[in-house]
Amino acid sequence: MAFQINRYLKPCLLVCLLAFVAVDVYAQESPLTKIVTVKFKKITVADAVKQIQQISGVSFAYDPSIIPKEKIRPQNFKDQQLKTILKYMLSGTNLGYELVANSVVIKVNSLLFYTLHGVVYDAHTGENLIGAKIQIAGFTQLTNQYGYFSISLPANNYLVKYSYMGYQLKVDDLTLGKDAYKKVALDKMPITLLEVNISAQPVSNDSLDMIKSVSSLSFKELQKLPFFGGEVDLIKAIQTQAGVKNPSEGSSGMSVRGGGLDQNLILIDEAPVYNPSHLFGLISIFNSDAIKSVDFYSDYIPANFGGRLASVIDTKLDEGNLTNYHLKGGLSLLSGRLSAEGPIVKNKSSFLISARRSLTDLYNSGFSFFNVNARYYDLNFKSNYIINRSNRVYFSFYHGFDHLFSQDNFANDWTNTTSTLRLNHIYNPRLFLNFSAIYSNYRNTLSLGNSQNWLTGIRDITFKGDFTFFDKPGNVIQFGAVGTRHHFRPGETLPTNYLTSLNRLSALESALYFNQDVNISNVVNLKYGLRFGAFNVSKQNLQGSGYESATNYLYLEPRFQLGLKLHKNQLLKFTYNRSAQNLQLIQNNEQAYSSLETWLPANKNISPQKADFVSASYTWLSDNYGKFSVATYYRKFYHQADLLDHAQIIQNPAFENQLRFGTGKAYGIELTLQKKIGSVFAEAIYTYSRTFRKIEGINSGIKYPANYDTPNDLKINIDLPITARLSLDALFNYQTGRAISLPVGFYVFDGTNVPIYEGRNNSRFPSFNRLDVSAVLNPKIKGSSMTKRRFESTWRFGIYNLYNRRNPLFYRINNDQSDRSIGFEESFSGILPTFSYSFTF
Repeated sequence: MAFQINRYLKPCLLVCLLAFVAVDVYAQESPLTKIVTVKFKKITVADAVKQIQQISGVSFAYDPSIIPKEKIRPQNFKDQQLKTILKYMLSGTNLGYELVANSVVIKVNSLLFYTLHGVVYDAHTGENLIGAKIQIAGFTQLTNQYGYFSISLPANNYLVKYSYMGYQLKVDDLTLGKDAYKKVALDKMPITLLEVNISAQPVSNDSLDMIKSVSSLSFKELQKLPFFGGEVDLIKAIQTQAGVKNPSEGSSGMSVRGGGLDQNLILIDEAPVYNPSHLFGLISIFNSDAIKSVDFYSDYIPANFGGRLASVIDTKLDEGNLTNYHLKGGLSLLSGRLSAEGPIVKNKSSFLISARRSLTDLYNSGFSFFNVNARYYDLNFKSNYIINRSNRVYFSFYHGFDHLFSQDNFANDWTNTTSTLRLNHIYNPRLFLNFSAIYSNYRNTLSLGNSQNWLTGIRDITFKGDFTFFDKPGNVIQFGAVGTRHHFRPGETLPTNYLTSLNRLSALESALYFNQDVNISNVVNLKYGLRFGAFNVSKQNLQGSGYESATNYLYLEPRFQLGLKLHKNQLLKFTYNRSAQNLQLIQNNEQAYSSLETWLPANKNISPQKADFVSASYTWLSDNYGKFSVATYYRKFYHQADLLDHAQIIQNPAFENQLRFGTGKAYGIELTLQKKIGSVFAEAIYTYSRTFRKIEGINSGIKYPANYDTPNDLKINIDLPITARLSLDALFNYQTGRAISLPVGFYVFDGTNVPIYEGRNNSRFPSFNRLDVSAVLNPKIKGSSMTKRRFESTWRFGIYNLYNRRNPLFYRINNDQSDRSIGFEESFSGILPTFSYSFTF
């Protein structure tokens, strides 16, 4: 047998060896590897081919009609392989080559791609439009948060459509034979006198494609909602969204899909805000005259956002009019406001300055249960300068101040200050950079009496770079880095008392991130990202100098979302987020509003909060039934902190010993139905959800509901346009009462009733319900085309709490020894009129 194998193996090996030698000799003698020296001047590709053919003796074959007439750049080649020279000659063309029988055949290559890029802006103001839609060759892309877009397509003739809500469609014929930059100006829709008669429109495939993971709120639509005092308020509008719970009437706090009130990242031009409230939370810090856009993330959160577990509210301020000067402002029962905008250098630089001040302290009404004098103001400023087509700089500033004072010597002041300096740079048509330097400072001072104050605060300095790479239609990549230096004042007694003050802390938080949004096919979309974070915290003794290193944390935060188009009008989404939060807000207060806010970083005693979030949603768009969606979610929390019963924070340097840690979970289902019936738009949102915590040392280690747990929530919104001038709106809200700890009895100590508690959050407030109505009246409009009048105004009239429902805000514990009842409820308000007036000039 061995002889037989050897007999046949030797000839086979000999044949293989000869074939290998032949291939090697052929490769060595290939015309493509021939060494050539040549000098190119300003000649065409055809002339270059003839020159090489004469020098090298290599044969070329090609169709003269495919050879471009443009001249190649001058270049000298000395002792270079022919394939290197050919690569240079044919670069920038749609030509390639192959070797056929020792001849070089030049042929048309695969399709050559070029990039259409640019900005879409308002033709009247010159401001870039965020989320404008570009449709070309069956692809759809939205402008980014700076109004920029980029789409790479094969060389060809195209029809491009540019559109934005409330603006006229613009159609452009485009011959894409090279990279093209476009500045696209869109005009607003004409205003007509005709009565509004909107019927349900057929749903296009594109409507389903545009259902995004982020909710972009329109201020035009927000202004129709009934608001307390008539003040248009961003936070109150977000509280009407699915999955968002308002813990108490009049509060600016939010629980988003089971998240805590401190687990929402709130940004003004990328700067974080740690207290978004004015006036006990009745209104937020966002002045509607200064806000350009709002994106609300409550499901899939891209990896460029970090530091919170539940949601992101990303607001952008107006940039100012590049072409004309304008004044705008108005009055409500709560405040007066005034803004000015206009060009610094026409069509190149602009500014916006906006101011708002409370009126409540002028007539001091409405807060009888606190008997408090309150005032607030805020300022917004923004400017920008267009250096050239590839570079633009922005600067924005916000400052807000609140002062509360009551006759029982209670006083509380707080300020928010932020500023952002940004540079937008276009490296090439497909690579976009935003670089930001950010400052944020929050201070809260509480009067303790006896000329002492309690100061808490947090100050941040951040640098970040965000890159966006537009690979091809349906594939966008983002990556970047961010670093933040936090400075904490957890609590200090003023004048300084070292014995009752907490140590200051400093922390460095940094992260690298990557995002990709890719259409795998016409029916499958994948969004995914990864964030790698690091957190280092150190402490400083108030009596000493320098910082002592304490703790380091590293963590990974993967996220993804898979979207499946089941039918042209049906969409299914699956989402997973892993999030980490290095900051915690420590409060010992059951009320919706607290004057005590202590922000603490993760340290050797406090681990970073973490959460795993999963959700699934189904959306159906129907010509007959409108929009229906159902979503369900589950969130698991880790390293959740809570205070022991009767814990003391103020003037207690060792209060961390009163913290306990554990886990939490939240789950829920959300049903949304939107429908237009004639001219009436109706929306109903129902949510069933639960939120629990389980912490050793609290409630005997048994799980208990969070104090913002409200299982049932129903919101109904109806918008009825009467004419182009007048619309009526109604908003109804029902909630299960939130959880609260109430005493089960009392014992008398030193002449005072001392409450006895059995369990954390063992009781609930009565169910909450309220109906608000409003009417919006616009100025008289003459003619059927866009008005040229410089002055416009809007009047809003309404009734808050139409049927005078007394919803409890908190309970007062009874201190009367002769009365063994728990106490009595304090409600927010009864029926109240609302009014506001707005103008633009």
